[in-house]
Amino acid sequence: MDNDDTYVLIDSEKQDGSSPKSCRIPKIIHQTWETSDVPEHWKQSEQQWRLFCEKYGYEYKLWTASDRRELVAKKHPWFLPIFDAYKQNIQRVDTWRYFVLYDEGGFYCDLDIVPKIDSMHALIQFYNDCNVSVAIAKSATANDFKSQGEVLTNACVISQKHAPFWKMVWSELRKPLSEGSWTRRTLGFLPYFQVIFGTGPGILNQAYTKYCKTDTLMTMHPVVQIPCEFISCGFEWDPKPFQTPESVTILLAGSSWHTKSMKPFRYVSYAIHYREFIMIIIIVVLILLIILILLCMKR
Repeated sequence: MDNDDTYVLIDSEKQDGSSPKSCRIPKIIHQTWETSDVPEHWKQSEQQWRLFCEKYGYEYKLWTASDRRELVAKKHPWFLPIFDAYKQNIQRVDTWRYFVLYDEGGFYCDLDIVPKIDSMHALIQFYNDCNVSVAIAKSATANDFKSQGEVLTNACVISQKHAPFWKMVWSELRKPLSEGSWTRRTLGFLPYFQVIFGTGPGILNQAYTKYCKTDTLMTMHPVVQIPCEFISCGFEWDPKPFQTPESVTILLAGSSWHTKSMKPFRYVSYAIHYREFIMIIIIVVLILLIILILLCMKR
């Protein structure tokens, strides 16, 4: 694939403008780790996905670091210099999934997500029957940060093969952090946000926003959001393992790539989510301080 092909978004439409032939979601589960030996604390995820595949006739693929690079080198050599130049390994993990989902389609899922086998199959089948092009899990923090548009997560994605959405994502990957929103420009120097905005969920959100404005693409190759109640059902600070009655997943402890620069923002996120409770505490503290000051003045 050459450079120019990156920007050809509608490559499966017929010239007469009619809808392309229906392409169902391939029965492949993609996960990745640096080697073929998954860490013990995430073994449950690998094991349950293998059981899922055995029961429902899917292929399970655990990609290693060398596998990821080989796919980019062979099928997308134009991106290899960018891929190799990333400072953080998680950036290569992020970008690889955008290529493998285009090349092979299927279902990508992080290792800290365990499927409830029958419920997960029902969810995938639902999106398969709806014939969506791509379905992306919505983040549990979406309601807190919806004004910023950061509502999608790249931890769990369903995709048809050769979905044109991924070419828009590739286009966004090539843009520097100095372009885009004020948040990207301001916080892009921090390692954590170089990941979030440069290759992680921020890229998906930016591409999704632009994709939604292309009526032809959204009509012929719809991209939809999977409600957070089903996949990303909990917050980082929730005790793990975590699940809810309506979720199709069990969440394990994750975030192995998070750097020290992320810690202050975790507290900010926590505060925003529990803002009502925190405001009550602040008000109570202020009232107590006023009472204390008044008592001191009377003495």
